[in-house]
Amino acid sequence: MFKKKEPVFTCELKAICEAKWITINELSKAVGVSKKTIQRIQEGKYEPSLRLAYEISSALNCRVEEVFPRIGGEK
Repeated sequence: MFKKKEPVFTCELKAICEAKWITINELSKAVGVSKKTIQRIQEGKYEPSLRLAYEISSALNCRVEEVFPRIGGEK
């Protein structure tokens, strides 16, 4: 049997967007990726590049550590 792969990062993207009243559509346009990419990041199905993680954080006016508090298995 295959084990479900656990994401190597955690993401607070959804909570931050809701708190700042920013839609997925607005965020995707701000960082230049598709809406589906943002959704997949939120769901833990897509790990953003470091550059994209910083672009998302910048667009949300947050530190990257706030949006992605655990990267690479670190806690």
